[in-house]
Amino acid sequence: AVVSTQSHGSGEVWGLAVHPSKQIAATASSDKSVRLWDLAGPAMEGAVTIKSAALCADFHPNGSHLAVGCLDGSVLVLSPNLQQVHSIRDNCKQVQVVRFSPDGKVLAVGSDDAAVSLYSVTPVSTSYTRISVCKNLPGSVIQMDWSADSLNLVVSLSTYETVCIKSPEGYKSDSPPPNLLLHSSTGVLGDSLVGIWPKDSSKFDVNSASVANGSNIVATGDDFGTVKLFEYPSREPGRNGHSALIPLL
Repeated sequence: AVVSTQSHGSGEVWGLAVHPSKQIAATASSDKSVRLWDLAGPAMEGAVTIKSAALCADFHPNGSHLAVGCLDGSVLVLSPNLQQVHSIRDNCKQVQVVRFSPDGKVLAVGSDDAAVSLYSVTPVSTSYTRISVCKNLPGSVIQMDWSADSLNLVVSLSTYETVCIKSPEGYKSDSPPPNLLLHSSTGVLGDSLVGIWPKDSSKFDVNSASVANGSNIVATGDDFGTVKLFEYPSREPGRNGHSALIPLL
C-alpha cells in the first residue's frame, strides 16, 4: 500500500495557523504533535512530537517563529523547521490562545488561569520576556484579537464577556476604544455577530468565527461539525439549524 499523506494519528486538531507569506499551515493536536502542511499540495512538510497536547498556534508576522500553547500550561516557540528555540512556563492551567501582535513585538498568551500575559519578542535572539500580566479576569480566555496598531488586545472570555487589554501595560478595560480597527476578528460576540447564533442555540454551540480581511464574509465553526458562511456584519438572528466539534477557524 502507498501512503500519500500522513496526518494526525489520533485525538483532535485544536490549533491552526497560516504562515504570513508562504502557502504553509501549522496544526496543533491533542495527539501531542505539531505539523506543517503545504497548502498547494496538499502534503505534510514536517512534524514534531511534544510532551503535552497542543491546543493553539500562531506564526510571528515575519514567519520566523511558531508559538504553540499546550494543555500543561506551557508555550513552546518553534523555528520554521519545528526545532524548539524557547519555552514559556508561567501558567498553571492550559493555554487557550497565543497571538503575536501585528508589529511582531509582543506575544499575548491567554489561559484557563483567567489571565493574559504579554511578552516582549526579540526573534533574532529568541528572547521572550514577560512584561505584564492581566489577572483575575471574569473567565477563561477563549479568543483574542489584536488591534491593527498593536496597542490593544480584545479578549473574549468563557463567561461570554469581552474585555480590552492595553499593550504593553496590561491594563484592562471593559470595552475597546471607539472605532477600534482590528488586525483580526475571531471572536463570536458582539452586535455585528448576532446573526451567527441560531435562535434556539446554546451559548456554547458556536466555537469560532473568522472575518476575512477586507471582506463582508464571516465563517463560523460549531459543536456539530458545521462550517457556515454569513454576511458580515450579521445582525439578524440565524435561521438555520445545526447539522463533531470545530474549535477554530
